Amino acid sequence: MLSAACDDGRVRKLGGGFTVYSCVCYRDATPLDAHLGIVRIDGLEASGLLAYSVLRACRRPPDLVLLDSVTIAGFNVASPYALHRLVGAPVVVVYTYRPSYERLAPAAMRAPGGLGPRRPVLRLVDEAVEVETRRGPLHILAVGTSLAEAVEAIESLQVHSRVPEPLRMAHALASEASRLLMAPSV
Repeated sequence: MLSAACDDGRVRKLGGGFTVYSCVCYRDATPLDAHLGIVRIDGLEASGLLAYSVLRACRRPPDLVLLDSVTIAGFNVASPYALHRLVGAPVVVVYTYRPSYERLAPAAMRAPGGLGPRRPVLRLVDEAVEVETRRGPLHILAVGTSLAEAVEAIESLQVHSRVPEPLRMAHALASEASRLLMAPSV
């Protein structure tokens, strides 16, 4: 299975500026390639940037796209429905905790442009379903695939933890790149 996963690096919530994100491409549990990019913190362009990076890293539409949230770079929303259309692959959002619109909405109101343009995507978090995987419980939102197929794909990519390996690697790459690139110069 060809899969892609995207995550962001260090972010000062509601702090403005930019951060690094990464999208990695895997065949089964083996990394193939990665694409790093810069994204505006609390902007509104994440869906298009992630779609571009997934296709660039995998060089073709993958069988699955994984995200660890519908937000990237603070409150820059990544719509799983837009990604599904743009990439042509199912999208599964994987949470290690129960996400809640009620917890997200007050902070999103302080982001540039407010809650309005983010509301439809942020409301999707309440549709996340708790599932049991071989490595422990997760909450997932599956778009373009069934819940059973999403769980099967996640389990096939769990190597070291309940977080699928491509997501774990995307997080590690983006975090380290943002630490290095966004460090104050001496």
